Amino acid sequence: MLPIFPKAQQEMQNTFNHEMFEGMWEASPVLNKIRTQPQREGHDASYQQEDGTIVDVEYQKASVEYSLKFENARGLTPEDFLDRARDIGRRMGREMERNLFATMSRMIDGIGNTFVCSSDGIKFEEWLEMHTKIMSDFDEDGQPTTKTWVCTPEFQSKLINALQEWERDPEKIAAFKAVMAKQKEDYDAREACRRMVD
Repeated sequence: MLPIFPKAQQEMQNTFNHEMFEGMWEASPVLNKIRTQPQREGHDASYQQEDGTIVDVEYQKASVEYSLKFENARGLTPEDFLDRARDIGRRMGREMERNLFATMSRMIDGIGNTFVCSSDGIKFEEWLEMHTKIMSDFDEDGQPTTKTWVCTPEFQSKLINALQEWERDPEKIAAFKAVMAKQKEDYDAREACRRMVD
């Protein structure tokens, strides 16, 4: 048996990790849209809501167990090696997504910031209400930053059709602009109150 040199071993580890993340994002594309993922040590934390309420958080461990016996690893093709990495990533992605949406549901239900769309799709009034309730940030040009909407393919199709219809209605365009103008005022007020921390 030829020895595995440290550099080759590191390359194998890097390749394995790359494929694992590819599998994770394949199983849950929304995870790839999260720009930052803060990591904290310890078992619990807390954060302050906009209304001043302190919320305690207890970290929940997410893990995927996977084992491969040495005798089963002999003769493993490179494709098999990479497929195992992707499989671990897919399983971890599904677990992380489940925890993410469970946490979001608890937070949203806790402040009553929910509404239910009909099975026929979203109405314009519901679309406005949603943009009224969601905090928006704006870029240097005063344009709202892009949001990621997560929905079923069926709902996505209905939403796209509805947006195309609303964009042809001047009254609906004006109503939406009014909501976003208010959001811009709120954003400017938040930015003016930000504290600089050393």
